Amino acid sequence: MSVEKEVKALKEAFEGSTTVQKLRWDDGERGLSFTLTGSNKRAVRFQFFVPSGYPQDKSPDERPTLMQEDGSHEDIIDNINAFSAQGESLTNTFQQLVREWRAKFSLKASGNPATMEVEKKKDKGKKIASSDDEDSEEHESSYDDDDDIMSDDDGDLGVVGGDAKVREAVEDADAYYGKGTAKYFPELQLVRLFVDTSFIPPATAGALGVDCTIPINVTLHFADDYMSNPVPPKFEVDQKPNNDKFSLQFQVTEILRHWLQTNWGQEVYDTVAHASGPKATSVAPSKPTPAKNAKPPSSSEEYAPAKKYPKQLQELLEVGFDRTQALYALHHTGGKTDEAINLCLDPQPWFVEEAEKAALLMSEAGQGKGRNLKRSQQMLNQSQAGKAKTNFFIAMISYLKSRIGNCSNFCPICDARHECEGVKPIVCSKPDCIWRYEELGLGANVNSEIARAPEVVDLMISLALSASECARAEDVLVPYPSDFLDEKKAKDFNRLKQTLNDLPPLSDLKEFSEIRATLDKLDPNPPGHKVYYRLIRWLLTSNRAHLIRLSEEQQFAEMATPYQYMLLMSNPEKEARFAQLKKKHGSFLAFHGSPLENWHSIMHNGLRNLSNTKGMLHGAAHGAGIYLAPNAGTSQGYMRVGSGWSKSVFGRSAGCLALCEVIDHESVFGRDHSQWCYVVKEDDHVMTRYFFIYNGTGAFPSSINARQLQVRDVTGSFKINS
Repeated sequence: MSVEKEVKALKEAFEGSTTVQKLRWDDGERGLSFTLTGSNKRAVRFQFFVPSGYPQDKSPDERPTLMQEDGSHEDIIDNINAFSAQGESLTNTFQQLVREWRAKFSLKASGNPATMEVEKKKDKGKKIASSDDEDSEEHESSYDDDDDIMSDDDGDLGVVGGDAKVREAVEDADAYYGKGTAKYFPELQLVRLFVDTSFIPPATAGALGVDCTIPINVTLHFADDYMSNPVPPKFEVDQKPNNDKFSLQFQVTEILRHWLQTNWGQEVYDTVAHASGPKATSVAPSKPTPAKNAKPPSSSEEYAPAKKYPKQLQELLEVGFDRTQALYALHHTGGKTDEAINLCLDPQPWFVEEAEKAALLMSEAGQGKGRNLKRSQQMLNQSQAGKAKTNFFIAMISYLKSRIGNCSNFCPICDARHECEGVKPIVCSKPDCIWRYEELGLGANVNSEIARAPEVVDLMISLALSASECARAEDVLVPYPSDFLDEKKAKDFNRLKQTLNDLPPLSDLKEFSEIRATLDKLDPNPPGHKVYYRLIRWLLTSNRAHLIRLSEEQQFAEMATPYQYMLLMSNPEKEARFAQLKKKHGSFLAFHGSPLENWHSIMHNGLRNLSNTKGMLHGAAHGAGIYLAPNAGTSQGYMRVGSGWSKSVFGRSAGCLALCEVIDHESVFGRDHSQWCYVVKEDDHVMTRYFFIYNGTGAFPSSINARQLQVRDVTGSFKINS
């Protein structure tokens, strides 16, 4: 049955109702707006958004979605949307909404006596107006094509057709990022943006707490005067229907709140975080750029990015971007490297098309063919790219996507940039941020982590204990838990070692639903000073890496250990930069071995070049850089088995080895594979991919060469060059 026929049936069913009023269908917006009246006689505006795929597409994303202006009835909205997602029709979903509304306010059914039987039949389990027979006499006889079901005789519902500027901005955003990105609901003075997350690799998305198969939803509630209002709109951020797994919700909300505060009322908007701003740094290395809010090029501005921005162009080409796209991106961002990188990292179809058109037009103009030079430049400067910084919704989506891509580089509370990059979001070391982070319950959930991956929790305990017991504890136990500072704020290594050793085996905790209560009972410290639970939570929440256990089918038989993991340490933005470098230079695999006590720092701070620092242990015979080896046996000599946690499933003594992907760049020592090692000068040229744990008494695959391994892309995160 068509939506129009369902709407017609609903209007007839609720004709004369004191509960449901002002039912109106807007075909252009795919919205069914109406009001519901409660016991206080106050009419509340609602709207069903009906996707274009309805009713043929039965998937949850294509079912009618209920929205409400001020969000004061979220309990009902959530129930109804869950009901709709099960494949129910618009009619049945609407009927369910009315029943729940009346139950909430203890209202009696009212409406057209001739159609009231409809609800009684529904209550008996029969569905109304959902017949597959579109030629049914029941519906044909009551449907008149001349009956204006989209008429607007209710002036108090707002401006007919909505605000023209908002509508135009929404349409431009929809064209810029693709159909379905932005929706305008004028009856509710509401705009909903759907921020694509598919650019995040699946395994990385799991580490961030995002479902990369569905968008992040931003709902903006505007006042009557829309953009003219001096106060930014209210908003909500969610990722329904998987909102319970959306761990980034708080951080994305705070990022958007700050963006609205600094950009509302401006003519030109930020599309990335800038180093000159009050908080975060740029997503790319800091470079001299034009003024923060430089306007897009005018229609008369010369298209000559290679001449204007030679250094920035060289940087983009070195990363591996296509020259045509790099030129086009630099032209439209005024030479801003960070913004140009964002355009190239997430190239929309129109961007690729316009970049190619730019190259062709300028080539023709330069040869005196086709359009003249001035006309060519006007066409380029009036393109989609020119709207990126002047369209409120496009700029907001661009900014959010750039920040989601590197959000783990920033504290979710104060938005200060961390010293080291990582894949998991963590709080900074400021006491106020740590306190608020704890109060809000952000970060790792100890119960779920022990249930999901007890071996990872076990490993974190072992690595921390090994670091605390070695002679270099001051240098390698970084970060350090603040709960184990003495009265003079000095690190109390002895107390930390004792506590780690005394923690109960994780196998003893898995059977308990309330792990904190169990740990507090076992903790000998007095009430108010319990540390067992806090220490385990700190180990998890401060860890920047993400470990995923490989199944038997995914494991490398050559590596001779059952403890094999996918090891992710880089956020989506860094992975995207690495992918561009790999596209240009290629890549290869290599092993990295390091003593057990070093891995606490590596897991928390990443694999970095520590040559000529306190973290250096074996010297730098071939210059400064990250040292790796083609043969596992070579790395074994540097791996050095260490003493860990006596209750660990890995045993009291263990060793760790990483398999890394390396950019085949000319600056890499040994890239011809004729040396015993590789030396990588740039941290960004190395990505950890797999992690192996060996018991101190077990066998080790000394003869394995990394280039001989058959690597499977088991997570969609990467693909190694063959």
